[in-house]
Amino acid sequence: METEQIVSTLITLIGGLGIGSLLTTYLKDRFDKRQFRYREKLTVYAGYVEALQNSVVSSSQENRQKVVYWHQRLKLVAPQKIVTISAKFFDNEATEKFSVTRDEIVREMRADLDKSL
Repeated sequence: METEQIVSTLITLIGGLGIGSLLTTYLKDRFDKRQFRYREKLTVYAGYVEALQNSVVSSSQENRQKVVYWHQRLKLVAPQKIVTISAKFFDNEATEKFSVTRDEIVREMRADLDKSL
């Protein structure tokens, strides 16, 4: 009987360690993916806002191209609400209300980043 208990205990420990290891690996992978998504969103959001600001200060062709570039990247990582707001900047009316629209998109980006972590 004593040998059976020892074997049973060893099997339980080995099984527990295996499941614990799998769970730890799963949770670490999940956390790493969330961190990656957060960093990617932060990079894209900051790049978009900077390009947008530069295009308002100087509406050169190069600055407009940067806005278009960052807008395309934004479409890949941002929720639809942010993409919709960002599309307003291609409208002349939104350009006149730049600061209001910019503040709105920054607020939404901040909320999205908070949810991402």
